[in-house]
Amino acid sequence: MCLIFVLIIIPKKEVSAVDSAGEVTVNTNSVIVGNEITVTIVLKCNSGIGAAMFNLVYDKNVFVCDGYDGVIPINYMDMDFPTQLEWKYKFTAKQVGETKFDIE
Repeated sequence: MCLIFVLIIIPKKEVSAVDSAGEVTVNTNSVIVGNEITVTIVLKCNSGIGAAMFNLVYDKNVFVCDGYDGVIPINYMDMDFPTQLEWKYKFTAKQVGETKFDIE
């Protein structure tokens, strides 16, 4: 009989507010009903990103995006630890108004 013991060590990555940043940008500051905009989310962390889980929240009465209903869940997990991640989403304006995009 053979007994095999395997120990896997995954280094713990701690991130401080000084070391990391998240940003949401829109490619225009005004749009006509029916036109598209691109919303870009960028996460940066000098020590590398192993996982991220958050939501992009928007006003579903003002914009529509690929069948989402005001919240786009974003999940990332990888052991490559990149220092920057980027996601892009296309939104179509449904009506006139002011709104904002938040990450929570």
